[in-house]
Amino acid sequence: MNSKLGWILSRPDEGRTDKHGNKEYIIDSRAGSKGSFYYTKRFNPLFREPDVITPTAKIENYQHFIAELRQARLQARQTQFQLAKVIGSSQAAISRFELGQTNPTVAFLHTYAQAIGYDLTLNISKNP
Repeated sequence: MNSKLGWILSRPDEGRTDKHGNKEYIIDSRAGSKGSFYYTKRFNPLFREPDVITPTAKIENYQHFIAELRQARLQARQTQFQLAKVIGSSQAAISRFELGQTNPTVAFLHTYAQAIGYDLTLNISKNP
């Protein structure tokens, strides 16, 4: 987003700084009459939003998600071997996934969920 926010008489704040040292906003200035300056504030395209979720929270949420999928598999009365045959995988791969030892693809998660009778919906949203 590269839109200008309008002319501002006093120098505005440059916003947050990311881990690479990039400021959130770029401030452009223009000299006005009688020694005054006008500033425009626009978003810096190099700025990267910091992760809102901490690495620990990501791991806890991921482990909880895997546990829910495993529980759903058990409620569907499927063994790891039966599930592996349905989705074209191996029992060892299902075991590694349920132990949190792998980083599965979205396609794998979708296939796993469908095989136990669930739909997988991904919701990506930015926290305020």
